[in-house]
Amino acid sequence: MLRWLSVDERHPMNLIPRPVLYIEDEPRDVFKFLEALVDKEVVPGDVLEACTVMLLATPKEDTHRDIVHLLCKYPQLQIAALQSEPRLSVVLRKCCEDLRAKRALPNDEIGRALQAAKDQAGALTADTRYADLERVLVYEEHSFTDSVSSLLRPGGIVVCDLLLRTLKFPTDRENEDESEKLLRAAVAAGVACSQQNASDPISPRQQPAQLSVLSGMREFLSVGVELRDRNVKIEDDMIFLKLRHVGKAATTVAQLLRMRFPWRMTVRQPKKGEIEQHRVGDADIPFIESCLDLILWPCVASGRASGLAMQPGGHNYSEVPAAALRQLVDGHLRRSRVAVLKNEIRTDGQQSPEQVISTIRRRLCKPVIPDAFEGKYQLCPEMAVARCEARL
Repeated sequence: MLRWLSVDERHPMNLIPRPVLYIEDEPRDVFKFLEALVDKEVVPGDVLEACTVMLLATPKEDTHRDIVHLLCKYPQLQIAALQSEPRLSVVLRKCCEDLRAKRALPNDEIGRALQAAKDQAGALTADTRYADLERVLVYEEHSFTDSVSSLLRPGGIVVCDLLLRTLKFPTDRENEDESEKLLRAAVAAGVACSQQNASDPISPRQQPAQLSVLSGMREFLSVGVELRDRNVKIEDDMIFLKLRHVGKAATTVAQLLRMRFPWRMTVRQPKKGEIEQHRVGDADIPFIESCLDLILWPCVASGRASGLAMQPGGHNYSEVPAAALRQLVDGHLRRSRVAVLKNEIRTDGQQSPEQVISTIRRRLCKPVIPDAFEGKYQLCPEMAVARCEARL
């Protein structure tokens, strides 16, 4: 099973698995769909922060320029695209390092695209949100499905263009008909969704991964029947006309995202040395609890109180004031060197700061520790800590 909240190692391809995966081979169609998603955002970035684009366009200069423009224009977006020579990830990393250091950029397609977009919010982090895809996935169906699974969160949504001309999967049949060729990508994406659904024993409440298809006019009417005949689970209301219903598809994706993953989780895992953000939902709670030391949940999360102590036992403790925990957790996530002063620890009026700290010490396996200066407190630096907040 893909452990999307990996504690000790980076994720496959250095990208964080996200709830929405959009698979396309035409960059211009990617621009259109992302614009439709942005139109459905209630808070800026609340949809695109949960989205990864799997771009299967043939690698060339124009494609590279489009990728850079997307990464710069949408600072929350992740993109995985077919590997080129030289690898775009290597070239992009060098260009972004030059941009951050205010050095001159190379006079090539990527350098010029970054230079043109240097004032956009995503320019400086473009290299951290991009990964190369091995070209073998174009020819091997199992490699394609594995890549889709590695980029998708359990319970997520796959939006797949029905006609991906880049894919060249072999067939065992000599007389494969046109409909079978047409459905190859959607069938493989459906298999990836099924793999996700079958490999998540930690979260039994997790809903099945959802497949959605963007179809051209000619093949639209029979897509649902054809896919279900091939054991792909898809409802007719998840099939959309590419030319007419992109806005409707974006609305459906945004609604599903908010229902399944309503909270944003900011997590610090010291072994990885970085801060990550994930969209999470009620079904993710058992898995999250199995990975982290302390999580500060919003009050609305499954009717839980705001404080949760993890490892061992996942104990819910409501006797610790949420404000005190929030101070400690926020400082930990900021990697703050300034610990919380004892007389600044917020209590509920019924406990002294010393009692609050004593309670937290007892409930955590890696407790709150005193700072070098008397009367100051901070969480143990080795703790894996997260804070969840309602996204909307």
